[in-house]
Amino acid sequence: MLRTSVLRLLSVLILIALTACSFSNRTDEPASSSITVTADGSNIPAIIHIINERQTGNISEGAPFKAILEDSEVSIPYVKLGESVQIQLEKGASAVYELTDVLLREDGGYKYKMPDDKPLVIEFSSGSGSFVLKENIAAFLSSNTKDYEPGAIIRGFKLTEQGDGGEKREYYFVLRTDAESVRQSL
Repeated sequence: MLRTSVLRLLSVLILIALTACSFSNRTDEPASSSITVTADGSNIPAIIHIINERQTGNISEGAPFKAILEDSEVSIPYVKLGESVQIQLEKGASAVYELTDVLLREDGGYKYKMPDDKPLVIEFSSGSGSFVLKENIAAFLSSNTKDYEPGAIIRGFKLTEQGDGGEKREYYFVLRTDAESVRQSL
């Protein structure tokens, strides 16, 4: 009888320990309160993922972009090439961030392999930064003529910050734009 009680107690303790170990400190839920992205007066939907140094798993390819595009309440705005995109972070400290730009399919997956070229470096002052939306050369790889129609290109951006203590923040946002700038013919 004592042995049965000890085994039950041991089983409960093991179950509690396993349950406690299964929770991680990673933020998988979208949180938009710490970043605001705008262009030409339009809000651009954005989410954040925080990854601690102790975590080994990576975010699956395009998962944050898919989460944005699958949200039925989110409208992906059109931003004209040459427009300035402003980013406001909740924390006001000055910092340097890397911005990666990828072309996306309608479902949020990468249209092409993740680019090997260097990300754009953006300096933030008092939590504010910006960049000018330029052409993405990968947009010209498509043989589908519909991809060259106005607003047909979906671009996903990942803004990466390596914080103190091994914490890494990744901010994701998505917009629609054109494959190339409209040029006037003479």
